[in-house]
Amino acid sequence: MMPPVTQLQRLSDHQLELEIAIEAEQPCFAGHFDGWPVLAGVVQVDWVMQLARQHLACQQRFLGLQSVKFQQLVRPPLLMALSLEYLPQRGLIRFSYRHGERLLSTGAIKVDEATP
Repeated sequence: MMPPVTQLQRLSDHQLELEIAIEAEQPCFAGHFDGWPVLAGVVQVDWVMQLARQHLACQQRFLGLQSVKFQQLVRPPLLMALSLEYLPQRGLIRFSYRHGERLLSTGAIKVDEATP
């Protein structure tokens, strides 16, 4: 499932700022948890990969996570910002989810290095 992006700003060929609207009715909350919805960390990571593939031309294979920190629970309704940076020569996708000035989660995803 693609994230519900309400706004997208391309900062460069390898950087994006997005706004994502989180609502309790979205399929990603099914069973997680009934009556007290929380956006799973695996969903946040999956959204980063999907958006990097769609908007940053990152077709590299997922290899693992680096320095991922889920600092705050993401609970609907919420409008959150997502910053993405793809570093093809290092094989990294850096990300941070924020609500206002508050960090929700941060980290990097290791992918295959791009060949020049």
